[in-house]
Amino acid sequence: MVSALGTSCLRDKCDATREYIQFNPVYMTGTQLNYDITTVSDKALVNPGKIYFYKNYLFINEQGEGVHVYNNENPAAPVHETFYNIPGNFDIAIKDDILFADNPLYLLTIDISTITNPQLKTRERLKDYDWLYDNLDYQHVIYYTRSNIVESFDCSDSNWGQQIFRRNDNIFVDFASDFDGNVITNESTGSNGNSGSGVGGSFARFTIYDNYLYTVDESSLNVWDISQSMSPEKISSKHLGWGIETIFPYKTNLFIGSTAGMFIFDNSDPANPVQTSTFRHAQACDPVVVSGDKAYVTLRDGTECNGFENQLDVLDVSNINNPTLIKSYDMKHPHGLAIRDNDLFICEGSYGLKVFDASDDQKITSNELAHLDNINAYDVISISPEVLFLIGSDGFFQYNVTDAKNPKLISSILVQK
Repeated sequence: MVSALGTSCLRDKCDATREYIQFNPVYMTGTQLNYDITTVSDKALVNPGKIYFYKNYLFINEQGEGVHVYNNENPAAPVHETFYNIPGNFDIAIKDDILFADNPLYLLTIDISTITNPQLKTRERLKDYDWLYDNLDYQHVIYYTRSNIVESFDCSDSNWGQQIFRRNDNIFVDFASDFDGNVITNESTGSNGNSGSGVGGSFARFTIYDNYLYTVDESSLNVWDISQSMSPEKISSKHLGWGIETIFPYKTNLFIGSTAGMFIFDNSDPANPVQTSTFRHAQACDPVVVSGDKAYVTLRDGTECNGFENQLDVLDVSNINNPTLIKSYDMKHPHGLAIRDNDLFICEGSYGLKVFDASDDQKITSNELAHLDNINAYDVISISPEVLFLIGSDGFFQYNVTDAKNPKLISSILVQK
């Protein structure tokens, strides 16, 4: 993190040179976002985002650009099928061969029944801001490109000591921090048991239950009726406050992570989820996964969430009207996570992947089963008791975790810089 390293601001002169990661905005107009879907056969994985699994296909987001599609029928040798060119895209969900994808303005409905020939069917407004759609010349920040620079500034600068800050339209992050920059967007899951839908990770902002698609933006939970999949209808938008990040479906509940806490919704009536409770915590990024009566929440610092906590919270959610903290554990820099039976998988960014035995709520970090410290780990999906998917800044990896104490690499798709 940026620090004065012993240099006091009481001195007359406190110039210092710091190395930063600079993220430069990429803009597109509303007209440019009214595109058709095209494909590219040989696009390399460069800046991986979220992962999604559907049938035997693996979908890897190329942040702000679209989706790589791999045939994973043979996990030892995934085959790149195509790349869906979807500028401004970060999130997807799939049901019955219909892919729902975002860009800054629209929810896109795409028929992928022929996997290499996607057909755009509809565009629906994501937000109720008429000026966003009426002024098609308006420039939208789609994503940020990364470049390393050397920046020199004085301690009188208002950004002195900040881990992350904006200057004009650029974002600056201390190069020495643990920030990995995996998700820098213009806005700052597990299996739901549905037949015909896929599986996303703990950072998902789209999920499907029954004939409904749920999406979260920076402030709201949005409910879409997709019973007529070619023409989704937005039926409600529930304002939750700023800092909404992730959504995780479990049984008849929705667990929504935010920078300030976790919201629980009773989803017994899928058309009208009802908020039952909120668990508040210090400001930090907050992905959530749930198993049985336990919710597992990771908090981390050094991001746009401006938090200062690096910890795992274990919550009792047996009473969804009153979630309670069981115990907090100090972590290095936790990101996404997954739980399968008693095996808890936690991504620790540049510190790798850690596997814990979570059978005893009071001794989770004391029961570390494995630590893969040679990879950058951002998010995971537990596909089955045997297979774990992992994504990070180095690329995609899948492991055999039949023996959680000894994860074995099945295959990888590496980033090409």
